[in-house]
Amino acid sequence: MLYVGKSKARGTVQKISNTILLEKLSHVLSDPTLVWFFWVRLESMWHSKRQLSTSVENDPIMQEIMTILSFDGNDQPWAVISRGTAEMTEAKGDTMLQSLAKFEEWKDHAKEVGFVNALIDKLYELHVGNLVYFLSGPCASIFTGQSGNAFYAAL
Repeated sequence: MLYVGKSKARGTVQKISNTILLEKLSHVLSDPTLVWFFWVRLESMWHSKRQLSTSVENDPIMQEIMTILSFDGNDQPWAVISRGTAEMTEAKGDTMLQSLAKFEEWKDHAKEVGFVNALIDKLYELHVGNLVYFLSGPCASIFTGQSGNAFYAAL
């Protein structure tokens, strides 16, 4: 798990990062420059795609970039969970936590279809005005890189 944080909440991000490190809960981007670079990279991808006259409606990468940027643009927590570069889902933080808290209800389904796919199904079931997407292929690699499993959260 990796904590990224919000693009403009440096003090809050630093407090949360310190707590995560102190309690050994996860990994963090401890250098504020890396947090800044994460968000600038997303904005840069968005601007590059826009210069190519790419339509958001027809481009899953643009849709994903817009979704993550919209999460950063509000005060709500959010999370992205992926399995490598092939499977990914994201949702508002409270919806994600509610889904994960009910894992006992859907663990058998997870054994059948895989964790991320079962989580997507649970998020869809709980879906009330939250954006939830499933990505495969190159779209997921924007946020997971080539290294495999990743979890990004901005609280």
